[in-house]
Amino acid sequence: MLSDGRPDWGGRYAADITATVLAVKGTRCCLCGLDGATTADHDIPRSLGGPDTLDNLDPAHRACNSSKGKRTRAQWFADRPLTYRTQTPASREW
Repeated sequence: MLSDGRPDWGGRYAADITATVLAVKGTRCCLCGLDGATTADHDIPRSLGGPDTLDNLDPAHRACNSSKGKRTRAQWFADRPLTYRTQTPASREW
């Protein structure tokens, strides 16, 4: 338990929340836009006081989530070139 009363992020607690996020929101990564996300990313990180609620959590690939670090999603996108902001993968029909 953290000093502010929130549970530690890890173990069964994190696994249950991640499973809920993936079940409700799917597996499209909120950071790169590709399918196959396996983790839950906090829009506002826990280190900045972000809650463990569905409105603050979205699916993300482990690598994308790790690269974001302790920044908000807006800060992460601001540091990235436009090519990383795709919402859907490019069509293979072209």
